[in-house]
Amino acid sequence: MDAKTFKAHRSRLNATQTELAAALGVHRVTVTRWETGFSAVPIVYARLVQRMKPADVARFARMAKQEGLHGR
Repeated sequence: MDAKTFKAHRSRLNATQTELAAALGVHRVTVTRWETGFSAVPIVYARLVQRMKPADVARFARMAKQEGLHGR
C-alpha cells in the first residue's frame, strides 16, 4: 500500500494519526512515516486498515492499551 492510499484509509476512518496509531499499537510517528512514504506500510497493517470500520478505531485502541501495545 502506498502512502497516499494509507492516508486515504485513515481519512475514511475519520481518525487522527494518534488515534489510528493507538488502534494499531504503534507510535504516532510510525503512522506519519507511512503517510509520508518515509517507511513502507507493512502488509499486516495495510490489510488491517483496509478492513477497519470507523467504530473499530476506538475499540482496537482500547484493546491495544489493555495488551500493553498502546503507543509502542
